[in-house]
Amino acid sequence: MKNKNILVTGVSGFIGKAFLNKLLDCSDNVYCLSRNKSYSNKFESVYCDLSKNNNVLKVKEKLPDIHKIVHLAAAVPNILNQNNIRLHYRNNLLLTINLLKFISKYTESIIFTSTLDVYGKIENIPVNENHPTNPLTYYGAAKL
Repeated sequence: MKNKNILVTGVSGFIGKAFLNKLLDCSDNVYCLSRNKSYSNKFESVYCDLSKNNNVLKVKEKLPDIHKIVHLAAAVPNILNQNNIRLHYRNNLLLTINLLKFISKYTESIIFTSTLDVYGKIENIPVNENHPTNPLTYYGAAKL
């Protein structure tokens, strides 16, 4: 992906950090998007909460043309918030919808990560993308 501008969301998470380390070898133009202002890395970062509609344009103003987006951002449930539908709507579904609005106007493509939680009760192992989806949590439903 040399000479392509790549925007990565969710860079303060476990997978985001690992992914950024791999990008060091294959791309020069990586930009990070995080709502966590205390996060720092080797790439240029933009701090913004994409769950708010008008922030998508603020991101565009701060970045060059973005060719690819790797969307890793999500609010992962814990025991205290797993049943909080508003949290999952705002931090997973709304964030992704706003990012898709950005993509349709300003970039070529997106890589979207999901979760095993979209499948609910596992019927077949190994699980593949043809497995029936029946999420049992709001997190799984938002990622689906």
